[in-house]
Amino acid sequence: MTTFAVKPRPSIDFWSSNGVLQTDDPQNRTILSSTATNRGLIRVEEFHFGQCEIPDLMFKQHVFAMNVGDPLSCEYKDGARFRQRFHATGAVCFVPSNRPFCVRLLLEQALLGNYLYVALDPAVVAETLTKLQLVLDRVELMIQWRKRDSVLHNIALAIQNGIRFGDAGDLLYSEALSTALGVHLLREYGNVKLNPSESPSGLSRERLQQAFDYIQDRLSAELTVSGIAKVVGMSVYHFIRLFRESTGKSPYQYVIDARVRKAKELLATRKLTIAEVAYEVGFVDQSHLTRHFKRAFGMTPSTFVSLSCRTFSFNGRNR
Repeated sequence: MTTFAVKPRPSIDFWSSNGVLQTDDPQNRTILSSTATNRGLIRVEEFHFGQCEIPDLMFKQHVFAMNVGDPLSCEYKDGARFRQRFHATGAVCFVPSNRPFCVRLLLEQALLGNYLYVALDPAVVAETLTKLQLVLDRVELMIQWRKRDSVLHNIALAIQNGIRFGDAGDLLYSEALSTALGVHLLREYGNVKLNPSESPSGLSRERLQQAFDYIQDRLSAELTVSGIAKVVGMSVYHFIRLFRESTGKSPYQYVIDARVRKAKELLATRKLTIAEVAYEVGFVDQSHLTRHFKRAFGMTPSTFVSLSCRTFSFNGRNR
């Protein structure tokens, strides 16, 4: 399970422009870091740092750097010249993989900047392109500055919450977020025009039932959005959109609800422990089940088991 620690080793590495890994973190302190519990599809780091210069470094991932602290000024190298830019709270800088950059952070002494880095593996973007039947050579990704990116902000919050509450360990959760971020990157930062949804009214009844049956039959397995989409013969991008239109829920939300309902049935039999039930219905661990069970039914699994035992005992005495 992902943990939080002071000064963990960053999962988003900095490389010199000639391809040498920089062992010294160019930032002053890493405040929050995600490990690879989400299989490395998306990684997130939060940094605090003072005035500094990041000279001609690059990332191996596509990285969004979002200012989550106070407004600050910086200088970035554009060709041979430095240009000054004001970076307000919520502003974003996007740096494609293997693209050298040079930035100077202009901060008063004793003040700290606070940035959230969200990194997406290029393989995920390449896979997204394949699913959308696009060619990588036709998509140009450049270093870009944005005053605000509300979609990225929401995805970043979902990632952080997933790390805190254990959802990041679920491949279905991470895959859905990585797909959403990949599509957003291509649309907003790669200027890719995506085709409209295949159907304005959601999935057909037959396809929807196929998806439901596949999910129910594999609750204890490691479900993926791509696996469900393949069963109904659709791209992941269109499947996620149309499934939400049909059900009002994302595939991940639907699977979680199905797992919780199945867990309730199994707990009522009192044949398995809570940990065994969590494993049986596909939750990451017992705490993951407990959080979603309480959200759905207003009580923890242990409370539900206790109430079930009392009801059984009471009914038994009255027979």
